[in-house]
Amino acid sequence: MRKLNCLIFLSIVAHSYANCEYTPSGVSCDKTMVENLIATGIVTLKGTVVDKSTKVSGIFSADKAQLHDLSVQGKANINSSKIDGKCNIRGYLESDSSIFKKSLHLSSNEAKLRNSEIGTNIEINHSIGTPRLILSGTSIVSGNIKFIGSYGEVIKDKSVIIRGKLINGSIKEGGITNVK
Repeated sequence: MRKLNCLIFLSIVAHSYANCEYTPSGVSCDKTMVENLIATGIVTLKGTVVDKSTKVSGIFSADKAQLHDLSVQGKANINSSKIDGKCNIRGYLESDSSIFKKSLHLSSNEAKLRNSEIGTNIEINHSIGTPRLILSGTSIVSGNIKFIGSYGEVIKDKSVIIRGKLINGSIKEGGITNVK
């Protein structure tokens, strides 16, 4: 019964905004503003502004979006977007040309950030194997990178700037092509 209530809620939320479309598999919003977005399944945002909270369980894709707080359980692909508040990803993250104004918290074995900016710290929590953070292009991390659980590895291009400390990990410079 609880899932049914959630699906009905999603339908009401999506239909109240002209440029959001609800389908049985998820939600797609195009060039619109919403206050909060809570969804399960495939969630696609294009040119969308979410004023408060975005919570997704499934596959999340944002292109030219502006978000406040973001929480994803699943896979996140964030391009040319800005996250002003807290960002928590439990799963895989790939980002290109995006700005994370506050801390980025990851529970993942791998994350890729290209030409992206992190305003403070990155925390990566993973307990099995060696978690990897791959930084490329003109990415900048203004704070610390901290691996919690397993000892981690940062793989970075020479052009990447890390202003803080690396905690519980090592750095391989030269980019992903040098990884064996």
